[in-house]
Amino acid sequence: MMPEKNNKGEYALWDKGQFIGYAAIDMIDGRKVLAKNKSIVMDMKAAAAKAGVLLTLNSGFRPFGEQLALRKKYVTDKTRVNDEHYLLTEKSDKFTPACAPPGWSNHQDGSAFDFMVRDDPNTKQNEALAYKWLVDNAILFGFIRTVRSERWHWELRPGKEKFSVVPKTDPSWDGLV
Repeated sequence: MMPEKNNKGEYALWDKGQFIGYAAIDMIDGRKVLAKNKSIVMDMKAAAAKAGVLLTLNSGFRPFGEQLALRKKYVTDKTRVNDEHYLLTEKSDKFTPACAPPGWSNHQDGSAFDFMVRDDPNTKQNEALAYKWLVDNAILFGFIRTVRSERWHWELRPGKEKFSVVPKTDPSWDGLV
């Protein structure tokens, strides 16, 4: 069942379309994260920095409204941009890039994090170094990749095997494993 709208408030947590509670929110790199996850992300950023790698958070916890705004931004059929029912219920493949409906993104339960892992000509940091560092080290902090097409998307799943979702043979590992 898809939630038809957000009547739970900005810091409501969602899992598989179900409201699961509320959480305290904190900030890292100007991005929202669950307060309970802040220390593990900060520890990971510190370990990366010690290795000379700048690990920058691009997205963390995403409230319902922010997820809906992404759906509006990424909807393929631009005639549907103001069709709230469509935006709330249509499958992810109708959006480019694919984008989960509000209530279904793992960013909304606080377990998903997007890190900058692409080269950016506007910075001095080669974000490819960040991706390599994450590939080699994120598992030590309980993070695994869960979306084959998104090298930047990592989820906090302590106890899960590194290749339990994105297999070792997947080309998106870029030959780093």
